[in-house]
Amino acid sequence: MAGKTIPTLFVCCIEYKALNIYLASTAKGAVKICMRMGDAEDPVSFFSPIMPGTALLHSIKHNSALIQATRSALEGKTFSLDTPIDVKLTPFQQKVYETISRIPYGKTRTYGQVAKEMGQPNAARAVGQAMRANPLPIIFP
Repeated sequence: MAGKTIPTLFVCCIEYKALNIYLASTAKGAVKICMRMGDAEDPVSFFSPIMPGTALLHSIKHNSALIQATRSALEGKTFSLDTPIDVKLTPFQQKVYETISRIPYGKTRTYGQVAKEMGQPNAARAVGQAMRANPLPIIFP
């Protein structure tokens, strides 16, 4: 393991109504959002099995932009999509998430409609798979 750098994730948990929302970011930006009901778990313990091979540190400060964007989205308020993210996406996933980011709050689209908006009308199933893999479901609903 000499010379190998272990990535560091800053994790925290916020509550919103009956939800516990677990947030993870690197120094570069948001990585993962998970939602669970029930008793809150320590965020380091929560992310340990999800993000093996990373150093996990509890930090609200490093997640402040993601916390603000998450709370704004949950409250139906406009928020900046400029929240930094640090997620490796395929070009197709990037296009899907950019397209769904333009859907007005409270409105919905089918995967087929999203595919058409992207200029790929036969890609509805691929849009569904991209959404299934969505690491930031509140940011890219």
